[in-house]
Amino acid sequence: MNNPDFKYFISEKNEAMDSLSKGNYAEAVSHLRAAAKIDVATDRDAEALEARFFYMLRFLAADNTMPDMDKELADIEAKFRELARRIELEDIRLHGTSIYSGMLRYAAIRPEETLESLFSDYLAELDRLNTDTAVLTDTRRRSGLERIAGDIFNRIWTAFPLSNDQSRLVESMLADESIPQYDRELWTSALGLNYGTYPTDSIADVLLGVNACDNERLSTLAAVWLVLGIRGNDATGQRVTETITSRHPTDLPDILLEWCRSLARTALSRGGKGDGMERLGKLGRNFMNRMQDVDPGKYEEKLTDPEWLNSQFDSKDYEAIKNFAEAQSKGEDVFMGTLGKMRHFDFFNTLSNWFLPFHTAHSSLAPVVDGEGAALADTVSAIPVLCDSDKYAMLLSMTQIPSGMAAGSMATLSQQMMSVTNTDEFAEMRKAVENQPRRALINNEIKNIYRFFMLHKSRNEFADTLSRAPGRDTIAFIAEGNTDAAGEIADMLFAADCHADAAGIYGIIRDKLSAVQLHRYAKAAAIAGRTELAESIYRDLLSDNSSDTRAALSLTRILASEKRYTELIDAARTAADASPDNVALLRTLAEALASIGQWEEATEVYHNINYIQPDEDNEAKTDLAWALTVTGDYDSADALFGIAHDDAATLAKKAVLQWLSGRHADAIDTAADADVKDVDGNYRCGILYRKGLEAIAGSDSPHAKSLHMLYEIVRYRRYGSPFGNI
Repeated sequence: MNNPDFKYFISEKNEAMDSLSKGNYAEAVSHLRAAAKIDVATDRDAEALEARFFYMLRFLAADNTMPDMDKELADIEAKFRELARRIELEDIRLHGTSIYSGMLRYAAIRPEETLESLFSDYLAELDRLNTDTAVLTDTRRRSGLERIAGDIFNRIWTAFPLSNDQSRLVESMLADESIPQYDRELWTSALGLNYGTYPTDSIADVLLGVNACDNERLSTLAAVWLVLGIRGNDATGQRVTETITSRHPTDLPDILLEWCRSLARTALSRGGKGDGMERLGKLGRNFMNRMQDVDPGKYEEKLTDPEWLNSQFDSKDYEAIKNFAEAQSKGEDVFMGTLGKMRHFDFFNTLSNWFLPFHTAHSSLAPVVDGEGAALADTVSAIPVLCDSDKYAMLLSMTQIPSGMAAGSMATLSQQMMSVTNTDEFAEMRKAVENQPRRALINNEIKNIYRFFMLHKSRNEFADTLSRAPGRDTIAFIAEGNTDAAGEIADMLFAADCHADAAGIYGIIRDKLSAVQLHRYAKAAAIAGRTELAESIYRDLLSDNSSDTRAALSLTRILASEKRYTELIDAARTAADASPDNVALLRTLAEALASIGQWEEATEVYHNINYIQPDEDNEAKTDLAWALTVTGDYDSADALFGIAHDDAATLAKKAVLQWLSGRHADAIDTAADADVKDVDGNYRCGILYRKGLEAIAGSDSPHAKSLHMLYEIVRYRRYGSPFGNI
């Protein structure tokens, strides 16, 4: 079958889905029948669905009643969407170039290799290893079992639809305690990746069953994938949130918080801000560079001298260390920029390994765990702040050590790691994990998923759940009973630049917000285009604290954007009375006064600004000089321009003053200098001069009416005319 045929089938499938969304069922079924001819089995099932639909219509047309008609219709729609997905997958299988399409093609050419046969092979290999004593000292012998476990992962991840028999098989696999815990967790993630790709009730049912089990790690992992797979406030989403909350009330808020934390981390990365570990690494490199100037014989003396150590670090260094410790204690992803990016090992070329829980028996770690690094591996395994894939990355980096240095290096690292684990700080971290085990598991799993979606070489082929904000309905579900969690989630959404979502959540818990959160609420609302709401929040903040200059400035910006200058002036004056030395407020007030032509009052404010600001502040002098120019105090303005910087903007304003003073030659020279220095072209177009004309429209200067000639002369002088240059 050629490509044009497939384009026709996909077009018919799209028409079918469009008709279904509009409630045109008969038309939708007609298009689906045409599209289903892409595959014999799909065509057969589509024919059965068509017969079922029209039988229902005939039954109802004969004046029969159907008490469960809504349920029947919903079931028909679900089957309809399933068939549409199968049509789409057939096209992906034949023409796609993604990992997913490759998996579908492989399954098609190996029909004898089913989930059932793979599981049977897995059990046989597991039994063999259980009787193989050599595996205790040679973990490479596990590679066959690992390969089969990965094949099962791929088969579960790409299964569509997951049949009843397959569902029961997966449930039995995950409940079988004779199977290693890490493989059961791996297959749970396969279900989750499937659910995130295309959510179905069959996958949701299996995951909800896993969530109900007594195995805390599996239960938590299922909860994470279920929440990440929620799409809107549909019936399945409501069922998931209600069920998870009824079983483990803290899971939903913890998952949403970590989800939003990952969004914030992505926003920081876009902004070019490194994580805490990167900053500490830079601090350490700088310290080592300074150590090169120290006599090697005095290393120990210097490193044990508190005064010398204090002299090597300034307040910013200590602040960086403090911030790192605080971020780590909150569960923030402080290692993403370092260990998180170490994914160049062959281990990570296997898709399933990105979701594999850390265990020291993996064959890829054989160079470490089968030798001097066994103790090191056990220590790394116990570090609570590292997620599973980071632990693999850390140990895999050890395999790059030259063989001659490996034994000594690993022994040294083991001793150093052991000394770290014996500290009070490490014990405190372990205690925090033990007190909140499910939250620690959630933190670990979302970090793993985040790394996959951020760093996998084919990440763009996957539906990146973590790139979108959680649904507001899902967050609102927890807001009434847990306002602290809702507030923290809103803070993370704000940090992630999801301003509309943040404003929506802040609004639900407005009465519980702190002043800092109210500021975020107002800013989020303003950015989201809800300026009336933002204005009301800022006014509330000012009514509670008239000296809140931040709120006053933000309010004046809103008023200025809407050219409500009278209100702006009132607000700015009130705020300036409470904070008379706040230059930003005073400048806003002066600009507003100037905007409505009250230049005398604006000049007084500019005088205050110039008095407050240091002598080297050029902007204060330029603003005051311009105000004096407009009000006709040319001598005072000329004196200020004389000591101001000679940048393009200042020179252009000075040229206007000189022209109005009758010093036309000086004005022309100064304006020409401004034009030369104006690399961005802001003054060449004459905007500033036209602004000057507006400002001195009522000027008594006899030279005011000819000011427009200054621009013409400078332009002619620099660029000439058809008749030649001056």
